[in-house]
Amino acid sequence: MNISSWLFIIVVIIALLGFVENKNVDVVCHSMEISIDRPNKNFFVMEDDIRDMVLNLGYGEGMRIDLIDVAHLEKLLNNNSSIGYAEVYSTIDGILKIELNQRNPILRVFNESGDSYYIDENGWMMPLSDKFTSRVLVANGSIKTSFAMGYEMNVMDLKQENQRLKDLYQLSSFINNDSFLKAQIVQIYVKENGDIELIPRVGNQEILFGKAENIREKFDKLMIFYKQGLSKTGWNGYKRINLKYNNQVVCTKK
Repeated sequence: MNISSWLFIIVVIIALLGFVENKNVDVVCHSMEISIDRPNKNFFVMEDDIRDMVLNLGYGEGMRIDLIDVAHLEKLLNNNSSIGYAEVYSTIDGILKIELNQRNPILRVFNESGDSYYIDENGWMMPLSDKFTSRVLVANGSIKTSFAMGYEMNVMDLKQENQRLKDLYQLSSFINNDSFLKAQIVQIYVKENGDIELIPRVGNQEILFGKAENIREKFDKLMIFYKQGLSKTGWNGYKRINLKYNNQVVCTKK
């Protein structure tokens, strides 16, 4: 292909782009479509809230589609503490599309000062919402980290003095990814020395987990005990199950 042919193609492309741009000037926004992905049926963000925000900015039906600042809308939505990811775009036939992915909390923390916040599945600290309360695993006890200390931060990037929060995230992630443990473990209690105690949904025994290390091995021991030990004594035959020691489960009967 010679130079003149390439120049002709470039001119045609530029003309087409100009035609599309001019057509967009004539296109009016006639509808707004809002799609929200809600992991675990969390309702932190509602469609009506998003629609009201857009309308309050002066955007919406009847406006020229090219005058809607989709980049600005995206930035505002991505700054929302309950939204993990937002994408805003318009179609050539005049539809403003807003697609959101909500953040998915897996742990609610109550620290020593009474401050409470979530940690989501990716390790980001997340404030509570006045619109919705997520039913997730709860952690309390000797936890000093406040939400202000880690605002807009991932817990794994916090300083060493916040190690307990990192441990809680790793432990809750493991529990959240196992269907049985997610249903069975309802609370994590942190003692002054950093040892962790798990509170089960079924059975009234204490589960002494120790430090948040060798997590898989300890839960493997617990599952073996549930299958073999409790089949003989029943769920309420023990008052304490100790997983702290290597290669063994130490139990205290009632």
